[in-house]
Amino acid sequence: MMKRIVMRTRHAPLMLSLLFTAAVVIGCTQQGGEVGRSDDLRSEPTQLSDKLGRDQQGRPAQSLGADVPDRAIELAAGEDLVATLDAAPGPVLIDFYAPWCGPCRTQGEILGEFAPTAQQHNMTILKVNIDDHPELARQLQVQSIPTLMFVKQGKVVERQIGVTEPRQLLSWLQAS
Repeated sequence: MMKRIVMRTRHAPLMLSLLFTAAVVIGCTQQGGEVGRSDDLRSEPTQLSDKLGRDQQGRPAQSLGADVPDRAIELAAGEDLVATLDAAPGPVLIDFYAPWCGPCRTQGEILGEFAPTAQQHNMTILKVNIDDHPELARQLQVQSIPTLMFVKQGKVVERQIGVTEPRQLLSWLQAS
């Protein structure tokens, strides 16, 4: 009897580690997606205005109400993504994240380091909190976070799920 208790105690740290890992994966995944999995690109880029509401004249359903700065910005609750993309001077890197997600914080640090390079290439980094924009995340089929979308001329040309390294971001810029 005593031997069984010792074995269970000896394996407790391993079990706790496995439970913690499972909690992180479940916590950073919405609706059954996979953390760290890269989506294949669609055969044609996605036009964001096709997925998001526009009126008959092609205007966004909501106005932005503020100018878009040239550096990294956060899409505030109620702001319109399409209007923000239209106001951007060049390509846009959209980071879908949540503040409670550990891998999202890591991605945020990488994007912070990448910001000067992005600015040199006239690229805007746009952060979208999925807790503030759940409908937007659903419309754009963001099922796992962090998710990055590289948008050029209103079309998603690259999409990556999971933490993306700076060299991958640079290759997206150089290919555009």
